[in-house]
Amino acid sequence: MNFVHLAADLGCRYISTALVGRPLKSLGYPAFSLKDDLRLRQHLLTAMDDRCVKISLGERMLIVPGADVSDLAADLDVMAEFGVAQVNSLSFDPDRNRTFDQLAMLTVMAAERGIGTTIELAPGMTIGDPATVLAAIEHVGRPDLRLAVDTMHWVRSGCGTVELHELGPEKIGYVQLSDTTLKPRVKSYMEEAMYEDGAGRRGASARRNPRSGAGRCGDRSRDSDAGPGRIRHGPHGAPSTRCGGGS
Repeated sequence: MNFVHLAADLGCRYISTALVGRPLKSLGYPAFSLKDDLRLRQHLLTAMDDRCVKISLGERMLIVPGADVSDLAADLDVMAEFGVAQVNSLSFDPDRNRTFDQLAMLTVMAAERGIGTTIELAPGMTIGDPATVLAAIEHVGRPDLRLAVDTMHWVRSGCGTVELHELGPEKIGYVQLSDTTLKPRVKSYMEEAMYEDGAGRRGASARRNPRSGAGRCGDRSRDSDAGPGRIRHGPHGAPSTRCGGGS
């Protein structure tokens, strides 16, 4: 609940979060589960209502080998209960064809709950370049699947503004601004992506949702992410089911 209050105090209208968080001892974050802990879920809903904060992106709808995204139905139900605008997916399955099929299934399942889907590009992953992103979107064949651009992943994949322009705004559903360096500074890419800022500290990144617009909770236009050690800012226009208004 402290995170929601922090976001509101900073003038942030939206947060992004996963349903389950592992403990992070270095920053004092305990484990949590919004999926299993009904009391925690209700507390979060109450805090969001009280502070007029909403969830613009639900994280960690992962595609992995040996698992089927149909198992995420209950997770999507909880995301819908929170009024989440979009869920974000990342594939750890090296099978490109299976990744595309699973992504299509996830997109349909999310859409049935009124939720859009984004796919995150990352170097070395199955979806690791703009061409594969476009192929995935074409395979799914739905306008509610778009790319979540992480500037760290984007630049480290060798992409720049030219590729972003070629992709086109209609293919971009979310943007995360990461203040990292052009070259790696630690051995673990995932460690660096999740926790390190451009100065080598546990730091900050920022997210933008191109679907901008003001709700009826005032003109605050920042966004925070519930990931450990990260606060993300940017204008958002995510659909609203609370605080008396939508965009």
